[in-house]
Amino acid sequence: MLKDRIREILGQLVNYCEFASITDPDIQKRIDEKVIPDILTEIPKETCICAAVIAEDGKAYRGHRHGDCIVTILGRGKKCKGGFYSQGFITSRNRYVDRYEGFKLQKASNIPSAWQDDYRGEVLFSEDLY
Repeated sequence: MLKDRIREILGQLVNYCEFASITDPDIQKRIDEKVIPDILTEIPKETCICAAVIAEDGKAYRGHRHGDCIVTILGRGKKCKGGFYSQGFITSRNRYVDRYEGFKLQKASNIPSAWQDDYRGEVLFSEDLY
């Protein structure tokens, strides 16, 4: 489990640091070269998990497809913020991203499109997720 691994790495660092100052250049070098990369390689990359649309009130509404989000927003008597540009995604870190950043996240994580012909341009569509 990731939390256990981080605790183990930090425990090793604490044991190592008991004999030296944390500002010691050797300690800082070890942190930069060993500890940080170990932790980062075990953290899953951020990916898009569902469609989302921003309403005029600034809230992000989630759904399977962007149309589902729009129906929810309209059903609550609200309006969407601004057409295509108010449509994006919620990530695995519970962050809203637009279609452009969503595309970059999926590509950086080497996740292929679920769409029959791969990604369509430099933007992400909910059909690319599932």
